Order: sequence, then structure tokens, then C-alpha cells
Amino acid sequence: MNRKPELAIRMIGLDTSHCEAFTEIIQNPRHPYHVPGGRVTVAYPGGSPNFPLSAARVGPITHALQERFGVRIATSIAQVAEQADAILLTSVDGRIHLQQFAAVAPFGKPVFIDKPLAVCFTDALRIFELARQHRVPLMSCSSLRRDSAPFIDVQADAKPYYASLIEHAMRFFRSGQSSVDREETLAIIRFIEAANESRQTGRTVSCVNR
Repeated sequence: MNRKPELAIRMIGLDTSHCEAFTEIIQNPRHPYHVPGGRVTVAYPGGSPNFPLSAARVGPITHALQERFGVRIATSIAQVAEQADAILLTSVDGRIHLQQFAAVAPFGKPVFIDKPLAVCFTDALRIFELARQHRVPLMSCSSLRRDSAPFIDVQADAKPYYASLIEHAMRFFRSGQSSVDREETLAIIRFIEAANESRQTGRTVSCVNR
């Protein structure tokens, strides 16, 4: 029986706990929820100096991926995209997702963007348009979407909620077909944008896509 070759998975944005969690599940065959079929081989740290949550994490997480998993650290996004079979864009700062996706889209590799896809509807539309132009398979969603616990109680199930997400992401990398509809993703981003606008202005804001 022929085994499918392992996917060379590359990672962009080493400033979220998902980086280590995803890599552990993919790399470690002894992990109880191991997802076979790929290996995280190269990563680009990225990071947002003006976002404290990102700035404080990027150094320690970069070091952990190097020391624990033998991930090679790239000095540019282009180095990540070259020779990749699939890309995990995990940057915690959704404001830079459009810029980072624009840098990898011309390589035509399937890309999973960890939530949020973007922080404004205009950026989200542009990301999908770039994916269409470059024929890039694209998927984005939250780990909580794949949680199997009732009422999204993340403590009610022994299986980590992000483990199911990686299962879906790996299937997406193989098939090129996202399990999340484009229009649904755009509607979620518009809802977030409208909620932020309402919070800032105190006014009721329509969630109708612009």
C-alpha cells in the first residue's frame, strides 16, 4: 500500500500559542491526537512590534520551535513560501494578514489563515480576490468552530479544540477544498467589523456586507 508523501508545511507568524500546539500535533506521533501526513519544516517569525501580545511572544515561540521541533527559521516570507506544500499563516495580529497573504499568494500554495482572517471587511475581500487571481486554495476559521463539546465548553471534551482544526486543515491541504464557505467567512468578518464600529460610536451598525 502506497503512503502519501509528507507535506512540507511552512508557518508564518510565531506569536500565538497555536504555533507550538499545531506543530506538536503534526510532528509528534506519540501525541494522543496526532494528525499524520505533514511536517512543519520552516517558519518565519514575523510579529507586530506595536501589538504587545505579539511582541512578547514572538521570541520565546521562535526559540521553542527551533529547539523542540527542529524548525528552520527563515528571514523572509518568500523563503517560507518557496518549496512549501502548504502554509499555516498563524500571525496573531489580523491587521497584517492581507500584507502577509499578498506576499505568499503568487506562489500558488494552499494557505490556512488562523482567525481572524482580517479585521476589516475590505481586507477580507482583498484576500479572497488575491486567492482567486493566483488560484490559491484558501481556508480560515477559529479553533472553536471545530470544538466537539456542547455549547462550546472547551473544557467539556478531553480533545483539545485546536486538534480538530488541524485535522480539517490537513484535509484541506490535501484536497484544496475549504470546509468553510467564503460567504460565511466574509459575513463573520463584517459582523466583527460592525460590532467594533458600534462599540466605538455607540450607534447601531448594520452587518450587511458593504
